[in-house]
Amino acid sequence: MSNSLNPLEQFSKKFKIDNVLIIQKVECIQTASELDSSGANFYGFLAKAFVMSSSKKPEEVGGVYSETQEEYESRKEAADSWENQIKDKQNPGKVRDQLYIEIANKKIWPTSKKYHEINSTEIVEVNLKFPWPNALNSLAFKLKEWDHFKDDNLGSFSISKSDFDSSPSKQIIKTVTSEEEGSIYKVYLELKANA
Repeated sequence: MSNSLNPLEQFSKKFKIDNVLIIQKVECIQTASELDSSGANFYGFLAKAFVMSSSKKPEEVGGVYSETQEEYESRKEAADSWENQIKDKQNPGKVRDQLYIEIANKKIWPTSKKYHEINSTEIVEVNLKFPWPNALNSLAFKLKEWDHFKDDNLGSFSISKSDFDSSPSKQIIKTVTSEEEGSIYKVYLELKANA
């Protein structure tokens, strides 16, 4: 792993290292929403308005846009379908997340690509090992989702060395959620002595 990608490795060159932290795997319980609720409602409204704007109910006959009841119902069904498809994009778990992990605002995983695509119920083996300098009592991580405009925050978590004290295997699981994005993840971590 490049030093520019991992601020802990840079820090560890100056301080004593007794432990290595391993992010073993990440489990996606539920992916994020593709659209927030206001966006989904707005685009759903626009789609329906567009389709229905060129339509008049059969009882409003006489205009250029008059149609039969069957044509009107077919157009209305199409508009409702578009609106529902747009609103479905708002529901968590229906779209794959483009996941990556940050520490100190630097991406640390995945190391060989921009992000890792993951869907609900999937587990990805991370096996990312890095030194945990003795001078640092705790570490803070962010799960992020790559986006064309602005990356989304899928939640964050902090750990301290004492979090591992109650685990004989020195393994813990952190649940990471984002109320805003609707995502739920589990991150599996292990603390080992630096060999």
